[in-house]
Amino acid sequence: MPVVLKNKTKNSPGIAVFTHNEVLRGVPIKSLRANNILNKAYENNEWIFGVHVQGDCSNVLKWPYKDWQNFFLWPEKNDDFLSNIPKASICDLTCVNFLSEKINLFQREKKDIDIISVSRFSSIKKIDITLKIFKGLLDKDPNYKFVLLALRDKEKNSIEKDYLNYVDKLINDIKKSEKYKNLIIQDPVIQKDELFPIPEDKVYEYTARSKYQMLNSNREGVPRVLIESLYLNTKVIISNQLKFGLKKFLNATNSYLYDEKKGTEKIISDIHKKLKEPIDYSKKFLEKEKFEENKSKKLLVSFFQNLETKKNFSFEDVNDPSWKLNNLKFRLCSHFKERSHQILKNEKLFLNWFKIANEDENYSDEKYSHLFTLDNNDIFLEIQFFFRRLTKFVLRKLGIKNL
Repeated sequence: MPVVLKNKTKNSPGIAVFTHNEVLRGVPIKSLRANNILNKAYENNEWIFGVHVQGDCSNVLKWPYKDWQNFFLWPEKNDDFLSNIPKASICDLTCVNFLSEKINLFQREKKDIDIISVSRFSSIKKIDITLKIFKGLLDKDPNYKFVLLALRDKEKNSIEKDYLNYVDKLINDIKKSEKYKNLIIQDPVIQKDELFPIPEDKVYEYTARSKYQMLNSNREGVPRVLIESLYLNTKVIISNQLKFGLKKFLNATNSYLYDEKKGTEKIISDIHKKLKEPIDYSKKFLEKEKFEENKSKKLLVSFFQNLETKKNFSFEDVNDPSWKLNNLKFRLCSHFKERSHQILKNEKLFLNWFKIANEDENYSDEKYSHLFTLDNNDIFLEIQFFFRRLTKFVLRKLGIKNL
């Protein structure tokens, strides 16, 4: 479901932002009717629409731009996939820039955990590699202290079942040995209607106590956990193969990149050496003011005020109730009570959402979060989309321009 950043008023348009998944693979690209409605709403100065890029798009050669796409939220303005988008339409604020003031309550000087890894059980997140690294490091020094906070889905995906069974075997073997008692594993199952089964306070507390945060995946979007760690003076360990959108914030002072091609044993040895080195906490790990919620809200509103659209508007003050800028660190990346808050499959649901957003003056995403659970497969939409792509392919092969 698109996130509404501002409700439509008599004086100015509403503002809604889609995830890049919705734009590249969801209803907006599959449905001509949805595209026409979005175009019309923009042409009539009723809405401004944008895209929050939250994943690696290096496989996108050129962004499939549409007239209704007025702005993009992504930290790397010069990335190749956005080369056809005017730089003035790209804002470098994303979900990571809206950390609440609460995070400052967890700043601390004492670091009694060597590495924490906040993740979820998935082959994409490479939980098995995380466990093997922790195990190998404890073999070298059983006095190390490690924490794994990883979420489990309520039901195992059939594709992932064998992998997760393998991971469970690793965990059981680790728990049997006294040697690995300093590895704390917390892996709660995500229950229905839970935003995050591990309280955010606990995540911040563990992170603030840690010297390093380790992330072993190869593809991420804008991983908030890295920014939250640096904000709490916790350095990060990642693979040099990781593709993500926060590279410009990492440097030799705040992060360590291991060489994945060297193999697990060499990685363990290199991290072991790194852990024995002293950390200079007098050096800033991050320009924290760039990630504070209240400051970023004002910057985002300023971006919209300067955005070139069909018509110039005098937007309401940032404190006006029409603005819906609360909790953007979760909402922009579609993390509501369920992990994916998007409309990817169902045209009727998308049109119903937009009708509600237009008619309810007090619209909020939380109020209608139940809608996205209705995103069921729309077979007619898929068939139409398939034949439209097939027609374009045939015409291209015949050298005929698509009318």
